[in-house]
Amino acid sequence: MSHLELSAELCVLRYARPFGIARWTHDHTCDVLVRVRGDGHEGWGEGAPNARYDECAAAALEVFHRLPTLDAPHSLEDVTAQVSALDPAAGQAARAALDGALCDWLAKRHNSSLAKLLSLPAGPGPVSSYSIGLSSPEELHAALAAAQRYPLYKVKLSADATADTTTLAEIRARTNKPLRADANEAWPDREQALTRIEALTNLGASSSASSPSPLVALMTSPGSALAHRCR
Repeated sequence: MSHLELSAELCVLRYARPFGIARWTHDHTCDVLVRVRGDGHEGWGEGAPNARYDECAAAALEVFHRLPTLDAPHSLEDVTAQVSALDPAAGQAARAALDGALCDWLAKRHNSSLAKLLSLPAGPGPVSSYSIGLSSPEELHAALAAAQRYPLYKVKLSADATADTTTLAEIRARTNKPLRADANEAWPDREQALTRIEALTNLGASSSASSPSPLVALMTSPGSALAHRCR
C-alpha cells in the first residue's frame, strides 16, 4: 500500500473589517491547512477551529505533526476510516481539514472532480448568504454595500432587542432581500427566543433564528421538544 506525506500549517485570515457576533468581535481567524502528497498528486483541506467547541489551531497542529504519513485511500470509505481514527484532541475542524485533503487527493488520483467523486448533482450549488455582523451604523452601511451581489443576508443579533430592531429596520429600509437571523446563543431561554423571533417577522426577517439560545436552556425549558426527547 502506498503512503501519503502529510503536512499542516496555520493560516491567519485577516478580515476586511472587524466582524462581531454576540460572543465576540474579531478581526482575523486562525485556520488549519492540511496537505497530503503522494503518487504525483496533492490534496488540500482547511478547517476553522471554534473556541465555542473547545477547539484551537495549536491542538490540531500538534496532532497532525505526529502523523507524518498516512495510508493512501482507495475509496471514500478509506477516507472515512482515516478521519474517524484521528485523535479526538484535534477537534472537528481538524477532521474536516483532513477529510477535505484526502477527498481532494482521491479525486485527483482518479482524474475526477470532487463533485463527481461525492456523487453530487450537476448544476449550481445551494444559495449562499452574506453574514452581517454586529456593527455601528457606519459599519453596517459598509457591510450592506459589500453584500449587494448576494441574494440573501444572514444578520447577527445580540441580547439587546432595541439595538437589533434598529439594525433590522435599517437593513430593511435599504433592501427587500430575504433576511435570516443568527443570535449565536444570545437569548438566555426558550421564552425570550420565541418572543424575539416573533418580533423578527414583524421586521420582515425569517420566522426562525439560528442558535437562538444555549442548547442546555432549550433542553431544560418546560414544554421543549428537546427536553422531552432527552428524558
